[in-house]
Amino acid sequence: MKNIAKSFLIFVLALCLSVSVLALTTDAVSGKYEAVSCIGDDDGETYRCEGDYIYLDSNGSGEISFSGDLYDISWDVDGKEIFGCDEDDYSFFGEFSGNELSLSYAGYSYVFVPAEEETGADSNTVVKGGSSDGAFSSDDKNASSPSASSPAPSGDEFNFAYYDKIFRDLPYVTDFAGILSEDEVDELSVWAEDISENYDVYVYIMTVKDMKDFGAWDIEDFTEGLRIGYAPGYGEDGDMIILAMSMAERDYDLAVWGEKGHNAFRDFGMDRIENSFLDNFKENDWMGGFKDYLKQCEKLLRLESQGKPLDINTTPAYYIGSVAAALLIGWLIALLFAKGIKSGMKAPGLKKEANAYITSGGSQITYRSDNYSHVTESRTYSPRQSSSSGGGGGGRSSSGGSHHSGKF
Repeated sequence: MKNIAKSFLIFVLALCLSVSVLALTTDAVSGKYEAVSCIGDDDGETYRCEGDYIYLDSNGSGEISFSGDLYDISWDVDGKEIFGCDEDDYSFFGEFSGNELSLSYAGYSYVFVPAEEETGADSNTVVKGGSSDGAFSSDDKNASSPSASSPAPSGDEFNFAYYDKIFRDLPYVTDFAGILSEDEVDELSVWAEDISENYDVYVYIMTVKDMKDFGAWDIEDFTEGLRIGYAPGYGEDGDMIILAMSMAERDYDLAVWGEKGHNAFRDFGMDRIENSFLDNFKENDWMGGFKDYLKQCEKLLRLESQGKPLDINTTPAYYIGSVAAALLIGWLIALLFAKGIKSGMKAPGLKKEANAYITSGGSQITYRSDNYSHVTESRTYSPRQSSSSGGGGGGRSSSGGSHHSGKF
């Protein structure tokens, strides 16, 4: 009996000891962990994750680096499991196994390992907003496409969690395709910001290497994703215009939203904007095309602010052409009418008596014709109607945006 009691006591002590070993504490797991692998939850594909890490402070705070951007976190452990959320309320959870930490966060499954010891003062200190070489960051105006350096969603739909993490507030000029120099981006950004602030309609430029890196297979869907994800536009109506370009297939989309935006950028004006930059883009003159785009946007917004939004029936050429066409048509009608009358007159000379023009069988009508004189037409223009095709395609989306898209 004593042996049984002794064995039971040993078993209980061993069980308690194993539980105390398995139950991790925040002090035990605190430190910096570097990402060594990253797999998309939706597609199961492996993505590059250089520079991504998570830092766990023993007081339950810390930070996580996701695609070059840093976010403050709060966390806790329960046994071998870890859970928490970042400053934007994106939750994460995972489990410690040996020296590895498996973590699910922002639509990706990460594997982290303890970071190697760093020499120098305070190896755990990380500069807010810093990024490793090649990291995709919204602060880097000439950053490369996400496919080259960081995990990017793929498939038929946008991964909005991914968008929210990479893009906070959309800059006026974003050149992920890397077709502009830093000075050119700065020049265009200042100009676009001035236009946006002067007329209360945001004016954007966005370039990417390939829209498919963002899970979009159509340029208009890509622009819609940008609008919904992180470019709400100005004010309650979300007034904005954006020129988005995907370089892989040379696709572009010129899209506008909001009541003021639609009033300023009507179909005729959108066609004019397209024509202004397409000739430059066909020659790969990117800076020239973007300058022409901003110049036309500023002109059309100025006209709208003056109560004279540009439309086909507001241009001087339209009035001159209409008057010229009316005069020409009137002259042709008069000429044809005169010839018709002349061809029906066969009398050799004038007679003084009317009876001379009446035959013995009575009067008869020998010539009859109907001559077109004019038509009256009334038109009422609606600035909110669906846009017509421009440069390859156009129309109104379910979100209320008007798109003019095509190839450059």
